[in-house]
Amino acid sequence: MSVRYSQDFQYTSIMTLSLSKLHVNNLSDGSAINNTLQQIAGAFGTVISAQILTFFLSGNEQIGIVTGSQVSLVLICVLLFIPLFSSFSALKK
Repeated sequence: MSVRYSQDFQYTSIMTLSLSKLHVNNLSDGSAINNTLQQIAGAFGTVISAQILTFFLSGNEQIGIVTGSQVSLVLICVLLFIPLFSSFSALKK
């Protein structure tokens, strides 16, 4: 849960910072591109999680659901920490 809340705070700051670099005439286009990319990333994340669950459902369904959910959660957590670490490295420069 704490990862989700920290991601929300981080997303707002990153979006504000990225849009502040645009010219005033391009703000609406930049916001639209940013929102579109966010929707596409969410769709890919859903597909990947569903495929992981499907992969682990080959044998016992109860064990497959638990194992697939755990693997999906670990993968999502790893993928969430990549931008976090890159943000810290960008701040050090």
